[in-house]
Amino acid sequence: MLSRCLGAVCKRNIMSGALNSKDNGDPRPGDVIIPADYDVLIEAKLRAKFMHHSLFREAVADAKKHGIGNAILFTRAKHQRGYLVIMESDLFERMLSVPAVREVLHK
Repeated sequence: MLSRCLGAVCKRNIMSGALNSKDNGDPRPGDVIIPADYDVLIEAKLRAKFMHHSLFREAVADAKKHGIGNAILFTRAKHQRGYLVIMESDLFERMLSVPAVREVLHK
């Protein structure tokens, strides 16, 4: 579960929420975090089932059928702002190797 996320940049947090803490004692807010040089938190969840996984598998199958190498799923709840974006972690890591993307997420 994202254990190799960005090589040594991400740090695994075994327990969720404030039960666990950073090295300096502050509560750690997520299962996996990116340290201070990025302005993003990655919350990793492990469940037996997620509806989004089924939707994403369908998107991946559709991409393969059309000869497209990657799939990204955008979902939005009715009457709410913003979208939830779902992609393979390998694609996310490749995107972070693009200097412009790194600059957007860099503090």
